[in-house]
Amino acid sequence: MIVDTHVHYTQPPSALRPYAHPPGGVLPMTVDEVVAQARAVGIDRVVQVTPSPMGYDNRYAFEGAQLLPDAVAGVIGRFDPFAPQLHERLQAFCSQPGLVGLRYTLHHDWAADWLASGRLEPLFAAAQEQGADVFLYAPDQCDQLLRVARAYPRLRLVVDHTALQHVEGRGLADTFSQWQQVIALARHENVWMKVSFFPEAAGGQEPWPYPAAAQRFRELYEGVGAQRMLWGSNFPVVAHRCSYGQALDFIRLGCDFLADEDRDAILGGNFNRHFAPAGCAVGLQTEDKQYG
Repeated sequence: MIVDTHVHYTQPPSALRPYAHPPGGVLPMTVDEVVAQARAVGIDRVVQVTPSPMGYDNRYAFEGAQLLPDAVAGVIGRFDPFAPQLHERLQAFCSQPGLVGLRYTLHHDWAADWLASGRLEPLFAAAQEQGADVFLYAPDQCDQLLRVARAYPRLRLVVDHTALQHVEGRGLADTFSQWQQVIALARHENVWMKVSFFPEAAGGQEPWPYPAAAQRFRELYEGVGAQRMLWGSNFPVVAHRCSYGQALDFIRLGCDFLADEDRDAILGGNFNRHFAPAGCAVGLQTEDKQYG
């Protein structure tokens, strides 16, 4: 079973559900459309990641999972780490059926200092206590991610997009400039790698199947192993670099050095064994506050 652990289905903004942040590269695409596209390229189930434009409003994420429980394997939701009564709110948030974990994107101007400033320390402590998984997208912040992994050894930390970010005008060497730090980070037993974003990291500088990016993947695989890797496409955002099928085939075909059992683990086995929520039904709770 192939599980795409990183998709974004999204509603257009409305008066009742406004966006909290500019949409950026996230194009509105309904859950039906995302699932149809996934099934067309051979993906069995997807995991919804509430996109950053939605702020802390996870309603549509859970509604989509409730609508298509056989196709949506769970929700990685956004949770306000700064509002009062952190422990009580986190306990209620994590009790929602279908929740996989909490997600924070720390490359935006409004969140770029959250790691270095220590603002997320109470959240990390509470998540460790309650056994909540935290998914962090913090490109070029490997030193801070390593500090968090060491400080909270019982916190399962998932590094989204392998801590990669493509910036227009930067070459592949610059995009992968912290690659050795990424590999060192991945060796920590409480750190998992979301091995997505390689097509986007290639940044249009090499054609599919992105041989230079695949070589970086090989270095990570040979240095750490596949036991704590999860594949995600970042669909539909990835479509500005390649097709959905090409994003999947980067792993299936482009990374031909993977052992068959490891490829199967990366493409769904690891998620099903270690992250999949129990049952198919999902709740509809959401944080009241949508901005932050």
